Amino acid sequence: MDLMHSGFDTAIEGNGQRAFERIIQEDYDLVLLDVMLPEMDGMEICKKVREVSDIPIIMLTARDEIADKVEGLELGANDYMTKPFAFAELLARIRGVLKRY
Repeated sequence: MDLMHSGFDTAIEGNGQRAFERIIQEDYDLVLLDVMLPEMDGMEICKKVREVSDIPIIMLTARDEIADKVEGLELGANDYMTKPFAFAELLARIRGVLKRY
């Protein structure tokens, strides 16, 4: 199962700088953001996005230290999930964030 099969339109960007540019230029309802990206990491992206937008952000990352979670949330992420995760949980979190947004 994936997000497209669950009724979501998706876009993927593997470069942090380009991801940031797309987030602020295009019209997305939600951002799923990995921390470990080339050129600009997810923490920096989250910080910069929060300066210009309140779009919901869910961090999805292998970085599972408490300090990483706290940093992501304090930078403005609406949620922080560590890999591996259950797809059903991701869907529930996406739906919950979108309801609040």
